[in-house]
Amino acid sequence: MGKKYPKKEFKLIDIRKMYAGSLEKDGDNEQLSDFEVRATAYAYLLYVFASVIFPDNKVNRVSANLLQLLDPLEDVSKYSWGNAIIAHLNAQLEMASRERTSQMNGNLVLLQVWVYEHFPSLFKGDEDIQLQPTWNNTKPRGTRYNYTGSQDKEEAQKLKLLAMRQKLDNMIAKEVTFDPYKEDRVGGLEDLAYYHGPLFYPCGYSMYNPHRVMRHLGYIQDSPDEYYVPPFKYKLKKCKADKKALVVAYEPEPKTKHWNNRHLGSRVEISWWDHVNEGHEVSGDYIPWYEGFSHGRVIRIDQTTGRRSNKASSAASTVDTRDDSSILKLVAKGTGEDFYEVILLQSRQWRSDGT
Repeated sequence: MGKKYPKKEFKLIDIRKMYAGSLEKDGDNEQLSDFEVRATAYAYLLYVFASVIFPDNKVNRVSANLLQLLDPLEDVSKYSWGNAIIAHLNAQLEMASRERTSQMNGNLVLLQVWVYEHFPSLFKGDEDIQLQPTWNNTKPRGTRYNYTGSQDKEEAQKLKLLAMRQKLDNMIAKEVTFDPYKEDRVGGLEDLAYYHGPLFYPCGYSMYNPHRVMRHLGYIQDSPDEYYVPPFKYKLKKCKADKKALVVAYEPEPKTKHWNNRHLGSRVEISWWDHVNEGHEVSGDYIPWYEGFSHGRVIRIDQTTGRRSNKASSAASTVDTRDDSSILKLVAKGTGEDFYEVILLQSRQWRSDGT
């Protein structure tokens, strides 16, 4: 891949038409040559790349550059495709956090199931989401949920979105399932869970740091140790954030060698970590540290100076968003364009520090 190379894309519909029925054609008589079988495998995997693993806003096309990932074809099963999916989805979430971004790509089904697994209170009582009564842990997690609602964008959906944001704001740590897969593991966590470094996908990488998810790994969440020296430090002069993009640079520059050497020296020391009892515990100084640079609530209507002119948000600036009736009054005062301006103003304030 590179600017000097020509770009070629295949239409997914053409791939489907060209290779549809290959299994039936081959049948028991093995009518396809070895070359045709391999070509069919390449086409199928390209289709999977575009629709499942690395979906982007092209929707109906796939880059021919991804063929490089299939050479040699015999090694495809050895690659860590799960990490590639996560890295790609993380990058898309990063882009979606920008104010000027109106949509995101990536494996959104994976994201949706992850949310359901970790935040069960979000869909509790939601008649549009049904749990499959016959599901068990030998089946894919995604088959556990059945979404029966509509995708319309009417006013009811706007209120439903607002209600979901309220649920997030009202949520306490005990309502979060930090490790939903704990009981399903045959053994303990693999050492790879403590790897600190880049996870790669075709267009870049996302940085994985186990210190950020200690509770997900079965340990009490702690603030950073003042004596800890991270293997990757922020290269602040090259970091930048604006309304469209977020660029984070590290020193040393992340390269595939860091992933290839993951079993040698890229894992963090966990001997001082303490195991959780209930799953949601944190150290005494973690929350004050976290609140020092982050925002703990989605809907922000607290008193701020010089950042709001919208009458609906100004009138409700002293209202506690944990009160359902109060937030609905806010919506009633500012519907339509006013409603969206309230949300946009809150979003701008939320991201004003570039995070």
